[in-house]
Amino acid sequence: NTIYYWDMRPSNNCNFGCLMCCHALSSGHWQLNEDIMRPNFIKEKFIEVNDDNFNVMVNEMKKVLQSIPSEQKEKEFQIYFAGGEPLLLEHHRNLLLWLVESGNTNVKLRYNTNCSTLKYKGTNFVDIWKEWKTPVVIDASIDSSGLVGEYQRHGSSWKAIKNNLIRLSSCSEIELTYNLVTSMITYDNLIETINELEEIDGEDLN
Repeated sequence: NTIYYWDMRPSNNCNFGCLMCCHALSSGHWQLNEDIMRPNFIKEKFIEVNDDNFNVMVNEMKKVLQSIPSEQKEKEFQIYFAGGEPLLLEHHRNLLLWLVESGNTNVKLRYNTNCSTLKYKGTNFVDIWKEWKTPVVIDASIDSSGLVGEYQRHGSSWKAIKNNLIRLSSCSEIELTYNLVTSMITYDNLIETINELEEIDGEDLN
């Protein structure tokens, strides 16, 4: 009866309106539809787990962490953060800070993030991830470099994302991987994108 894998996506709050996304995963996609006067079939912009339900889930997680030995945490216990954009969610920030304060920096962390920011409300996530005993996996949602990427991921800045990727790739405590959604928009720029990512992170891309 022990849950070792926790998929945490408490909100669809996102700062991008990606063309290939959907409202369930992105409030930015909902807003993009509003801006171009395309019908949204759900009236609510934000889809969120309420605080009480989220706290119930976190309390169950805490019970598990208190009941299993340290070596089991490192090998089996994993938390996967997604969204929305998880690095812009208060739920994520609070849980991450609790993991540090409670000495649970030996659990596996994995993220699906658009890499638009590495900070939230004064909290620098890279500094926290450097304290982790196991590599923090960052699955970067990068479809294309330059203007093509900015077009598919509406609201993004390739310059800002690239700077964040450079910082992440320089941290030995972080394992950087890439999720590229190839579409008719990004197809012609795929090779150029891969070449640019290799310049940032070396030729052995994941």
